[in-house]
Amino acid sequence: MNYRQRLPIPGYNQNAVLQLIVATSAGFIMYHCVRVGLIVFGRQAVVATSMVDAYTALQPFEGFTRHPWTLLTYGWAHHSFWEWLTNMLWLYCFGNVVQNLVGYRQVIPTFIYGQLLGGIFYVLTWYIPGLHVPPMSLLTANAGIMALAAATVTLAPKYRFYIGEHFSIPLMVVVGIFVALNGLVHYAFLPLLLLCLGGLLAGYLSMKFLQLGYQPGAWFYSLLDKINESATPDDFKPRPGRRKEIMRITGKQQEELTDRKVDEILDKINQRGYTSLSAEERETLMRASKQNQD
Repeated sequence: MNYRQRLPIPGYNQNAVLQLIVATSAGFIMYHCVRVGLIVFGRQAVVATSMVDAYTALQPFEGFTRHPWTLLTYGWAHHSFWEWLTNMLWLYCFGNVVQNLVGYRQVIPTFIYGQLLGGIFYVLTWYIPGLHVPPMSLLTANAGIMALAAATVTLAPKYRFYIGEHFSIPLMVVVGIFVALNGLVHYAFLPLLLLCLGGLLAGYLSMKFLQLGYQPGAWFYSLLDKINESATPDDFKPRPGRRKEIMRITGKQQEELTDRKVDEILDKINQRGYTSLSAEERETLMRASKQNQD
């Protein structure tokens, strides 16, 4: 009934944080594989980097107008391995809090909102009159992680990270350290500061809409379901009324299986006595007895 492929990782399909880490890791590897491939075929390192950045990294001015899709791609790769590694640690930290508080379906949409609004702030910064900063291609997940950090504070400002039984760190302290580190690193570069601000604003607004009863992440999984349905062969799609029929047959088979188990347990009692039953067999017998009483 479901032809969707699943990775052999326990809990992967309900772990949006792990999915984001896998996606950004794949983006990091693909970006550098293409860049190294261009170098192998004779391009200089600087030229190879600029060629790949033109189609993946967020660009100011004319670069963005020529390749506007970079607003969607710049957050899935990183120039530096250490930047990628530290970002993944922060993503794991804040993403798990959001996932535990409101479910995994809010993590990826919040991350995407942060990347989009942060990227828009970044591009618009270059149009501020009198701003004199060198143009820079941008590959980073900072805005999305900022959105998740803001989401955690909006949802549970008194949340604490417990390290052992008697020691814990307030969430506000961890978020404050994260924001302060980004501020210290980017204090002299206004576009990156506004990128982080856009991410924080996106995370705050997403959780506020969620608290008001809206579902800001519903569109993402609805889109995935439509893509999955369109990619599923017709032979694997359930026919109208087929789901109820399958459920009825499955329920009947389950009932027959339970009756068979009960008969085997009763035969065992006749042969060896009640004390010979295992805990699982006793539970099965009690459950069947309650169903008969109902």
